[in-house]
Amino acid sequence: TTPGAWAELLVNGSQVSYPVNVSNGDELQMRLRAAPTYQTTRSATLRYGNVSDSATIHTVSAPPPPTPPPPPSPPPPDFAAVDFELGVVVSPVALNSSHTFPSNSGFVLVSGLGHGLQVEAWLDDDASMGGSPGYNMSSSRAPWNWSATTPGAWAELLVNGSQVSYPVNVSNGDELQMRLRAAPTYQTTRSATLRYGNVSDSATIHTVSAPPPPTPPPPPSPPPPDFAAVDFELGVVVSPVALNSSHTFPSNSGFVLVSGLGHGLQVEAWLDDDASMGGSPGYNMSSSRAPWNWS
Repeated sequence: TTPGAWAELLVNGSQVSYPVNVSNGDELQMRLRAAPTYQTTRSATLRYGNVSDSATIHTVSAPPPPTPPPPPSPPPPDFAAVDFELGVVVSPVALNSSHTFPSNSGFVLVSGLGHGLQVEAWLDDDASMGGSPGYNMSSSRAPWNWSATTPGAWAELLVNGSQVSYPVNVSNGDELQMRLRAAPTYQTTRSATLRYGNVSDSATIHTVSAPPPPTPPPPPSPPPPDFAAVDFELGVVVSPVALNSSHTFPSNSGFVLVSGLGHGLQVEAWLDDDASMGGSPGYNMSSSRAPWNWS
């Protein structure tokens, strides 16, 4: 029942092979190295004559798996102009991502105006503005108070592929798009409406939810208590301990003092990993030698 290389016997501060002869005044320690796996127990017993001192160490639990990153934001769907007219909602989108409506390659084609007629196109961030009192949707010009609901720099109007300031005059054949940049914050909605004449096309984008907080690392393994030799004799349990950590019993500076032997008498000291071996049939605890089957 000899333990593996993870258990060492120290006599007067030096590691020794065992069984080893010891006599009165020798100082004995046992050094155990924790397992390299989680929730694993290792126990060993230091024995000489009728003395047996046990220690057990148990490694920490496995940390929880890391939180997976949120999935990437899907590309905006390729909406047709008719979808855009009804109001498009894209969710979730990545923070600060850019989205063009009705699509990167699609546009709202200005049509239905009289020959050579121009009307003003603009953006607002109030989807209900078109129906507000005093706003004539058949007018060729933006309302006098259009700037009260203009979106921020996160919304851009493109005419024939180029960003423009607005209100801007457009006529039949012009291709209109609206480009929105998502908010830099989680779960935030931005909406804007492209308007000209009696046309209003709306889009809404909503950013992703915040990822869960990272899992905190497990707490560091506490240092082994400074057990007195009497505690060690009763059987010491240290848990949890870090993987592959080393622990000396009864402590780094403490020891079991060999005593009570006859003058000049030597007995063998050794380690085993069976805490019950001392009481097993056929083992004479008063013997000066390790049992024949100690290994």
